Order: sequence, then C-alpha cells, then structure tokens
Amino acid sequence: MRQVTKEAYLNAYKGSLLEYLVAIEFAQKFGFFKEFIGSLDPNYKVQLQSYELALRNADRNLLNQLGLIAKRLSATYLDKINPKDVSKVLLCGQTHESEADIILVGHREYKISLKMCKLKSYINTKSAGAKSFFEKYFHDKASQKSFNNDLEVHFETFSRSMFEYHDLEYSSGFENWPSDFTELPGQLSGEEREIYQQYMKKITSVFYEYFKKSLQNSEHLSSLLGFSSKDIDHLICFHSGTQNYKIVDILVDSFSGVNEFKFEDNCIDKFSFELSINDKLLQIRCKPMNKFSAPSLKINCSVKYL
Repeated sequence: MRQVTKEAYLNAYKGSLLEYLVAIEFAQKFGFFKEFIGSLDPNYKVQLQSYELALRNADRNLLNQLGLIAKRLSATYLDKINPKDVSKVLLCGQTHESEADIILVGHREYKISLKMCKLKSYINTKSAGAKSFFEKYFHDKASQKSFNNDLEVHFETFSRSMFEYHDLEYSSGFENWPSDFTELPGQLSGEEREIYQQYMKKITSVFYEYFKKSLQNSEHLSSLLGFSSKDIDHLICFHSGTQNYKIVDILVDSFSGVNEFKFEDNCIDKFSFELSINDKLLQIRCKPMNKFSAPSLKINCSVKYL
C-alpha cells in the first residue's frame, strides 16, 4: 500500500474511533451506556475492532491518547454548551445523514462535528467541484457559466502544452495520452511540472477573480467555514503534533454569523488564496481531481484559527 494511501486510511480509522469514544463518554455521562452499546450495529463493532488493531500496529501512542482526548472533548462540550434532558446519543455515520458526527437528542438536537488537528494547522471544512461551486454556494449561475468556459479554455491550453512538450500529436484534452505516461501531479518533474504549475496558478487567479465578483453576501461564507447547518457545533482538539499528540487546547466553535471579512493582501500563491473572517483564516485551494488529465478541478476549503 502506498504511504499516502496508508496515512489516509489511518486518519479515517482515527476519526471513526474518536467519534465512538466521545459518544461513549456522553452515554456514560447521561447514564445510558448499556443502551447505547446495545444499539450499535454488530458489523460496526467488528469494523471498529479492525480499526483499533490497525492503529495499535501503526501508532500505539495515538491509540492510547484517543481515550484521553475523548474525555477532554466531551467534558469541554458539556461545560460550555450544557445540553439539557439528553436521552440518546446518535453516531451519525450509523443512524443519521448529517454533517454532524454525533447528535445528542434532548431538549433539542445538539449536533457536534469533531475535529482533531495540530495547533495552528488548517482544518478541512468543505470540498466541492469547481464546475458547480459558484452556483451552489453563491447562487450565481452567470459567473459559474463564465468560469466553466474559462476553465475549458485553460485546460485546452495546458493539455496542448503537455503534448507539445513530448512532441506528440494532439487531438483533444488527454485523449491520446500514452498509457505509460503519468497522470499524477506529484510524479511530474522538470518542465512538465512547470507547465502544470503555471496552469494551476492561472486557474487559481481566474477563480479568485470570479470569487471576489460572485461573493455578494457574506453569509454565503458560512458553508465554506463548515456551518452549512447553523445549529452545528465544531468540537476541536488541537494537539502538539504527531510525535505525542499532547493536548494543547480544546475549542467549541458555534455559529455566530459572518459580519466582516477581507481578502488577505498578496495572498494568492500557486494554488490558493485566503480571507480573514473574525478570528479565522479561510483558505480556498484549487486542486486537480486526483489526475491532472481530468478537465475539472475541486475546490478545497479549510480554516485556521488565529
């Protein structure tokens, strides 16, 4: 298994185990631990056991820390939010379709999205297709149509340049790209890499201009910050790094609206730009759909707490 793929799987396992452990802490706190355990799908329990074994073999220290992190997360949430009349804990991957990871059912539904990351790092909040971004999040069909046309033009220029570099006959896109040539950005080098980077830099610059033009309502940024549902709470553990996962801070971030924002000066790098919003930086990054030979891109949004 490739190292990148292995790390992605381990991160997913870590996330699932943390959700489970935090849910257990809540169930114990509110006095229905046995009922909660009994409500879980047996196949899910087997799956969790396999995740635990994988983490034990890969990073025993992380596995040991997850229990402590779960206790601190649940205690902080209960202290700050003080949920009332909780009678049920739902693991959303098991029982609900929701942006939340955990829902406490009580006086109301207390929706919780769990995050665990290194202090001062960026936390992923949204990933969307470039060809639907402006229409979906800013309700701007005109800008979406214009941007899509520009995207096709720049993709055509990029693909033609790649074929010319290899002195290959060009027809359309990467239709005739030799099967033994890479389609992965990370495997490009030399002039090929420069051609690709210039293409991505241009796309990011074009996307940035449409973003500024299309963003007419600051509330449209809420979704990009991870608050598509205004009643969700982000429960975040900031740790010292992957060497020991020492807890540095626990934060409960609830939706408070977006009153002011500004684009950071000189913020465009090759693939991204940033906005400052209250006490956060919102980073917008243009990325390929895994392979650079695909004519579309994805837009990744992430948040850094200042």
